[in-house]
Amino acid sequence: LAISFEATELLSGDPTVTVAGNAAAKTGQFGLFYEYSYTVTGAETEGLVPVSVSGSDRAGNPASVMTNVTLDFTPPAPPTITSTVPRSPSTDQTPVAEGLAEANSIVRLFDTDQMRELGSGQADGSGIFSIASLPLVQGVHQLYARATDGAGNLGGFSDAFTFEVDLSESGQLFSNIAISPDPAKQTDLITISFDAAEPLNNDPIVVLDGELATFL
Repeated sequence: LAISFEATELLSGDPTVTVAGNAAAKTGQFGLFYEYSYTVTGAETEGLVPVSVSGSDRAGNPASVMTNVTLDFTPPAPPTITSTVPRSPSTDQTPVAEGLAEANSIVRLFDTDQMRELGSGQADGSGIFSIASLPLVQGVHQLYARATDGAGNLGGFSDAFTFEVDLSESGQLFSNIAISPDPAKQTDLITISFDAAEPLNNDPIVVLDGELATFL
């Protein structure tokens, strides 16, 4: 912890600074401006702890002031990746990962090996985060998120969220196309059915003689 303050007049000696009853060390002085530091050991009580500054002026009159600092030793809970934009699978190699983490924490996004950092962002006051990824190569990726709170405590990795980059040629995506009735007369309702070779992100677009068909 870095502690700095200014005296209103010359002092008879260096002031005494304590954190949770433990002495802090003087690290600098510039006229009436003082700097102290204190190394948090972890033996202190977590939460709000007192900081005391006391000393005497050159006439020997004592004075002291008290304030507080919050000590936080608890790592944040692992975040949760709830979705990606766009959804998987996708040809987009730079998806945006969305999810929830500790409020105001810094969230970092990692690739499958939990070593390559893909991006980072700050969760808002409700814990919502959104992180744009660095480019991903073709294939299936396991995305992980990890949070660091305001005190610098590092939490664990989230559960994996699967995202697939699919840049391969689709080939014959549709088959078994059937049109009924064929031939059709005026006022006939024509139905068009077909099979898709794999799951689609959106409903396919069907056009008949330049007119959009309606999905039933």
